[in-house]
Amino acid sequence: MRHLRALLLVVLFLAASFFDVQAQTISSAKTTIVYPASGTLTELLAAKEVRRYVYLRSGQLLDAKPVVSLPATGDLIVVAAHSSTLLASLRDPIGYEPTAGQTLLKSVAADGRIILVVSGADADATLMAAYRYAETIGVGFDLAGDAIPDTRTALSLSGFDEVGR
Repeated sequence: MRHLRALLLVVLFLAASFFDVQAQTISSAKTTIVYPASGTLTELLAAKEVRRYVYLRSGQLLDAKPVVSLPATGDLIVVAAHSSTLLASLRDPIGYEPTAGQTLLKSVAADGRIILVVSGADADATLMAAYRYAETIGVGFDLAGDAIPDTRTALSLSGFDEVGR
């Protein structure tokens, strides 16, 4: 009887975990990660890394889509090199002209939504910006691998304004 009860508890725990992930995924449907459709493999990797670390820290599995232009609605995380046409409409609000190797994390409020720009002077710097974003949401990096805290945190796209190297 004890074994049956333990098995039932394990099944209930797994089912609750599954439904919790599904509920969090559905609730985050309005935030999307976008990257240039004609971007480099490094920009694609940067977008995937942002998606992975957002999931590991918040439990929200965001859509990541290649696009030619920014979608008109919904909150966005834009992962693109500075020269990308995706950032053309955001150049004035960003106010950033990079030098070689610089990274940018910038929140922009536009049309009633928040756009987080994860960018760099080139594709390699954009990948470094993605890892810098991961650090800002609590992920640590060392020789043994990623250090991800056990506690989850809420996803926030606002409050970023950082230029780094």
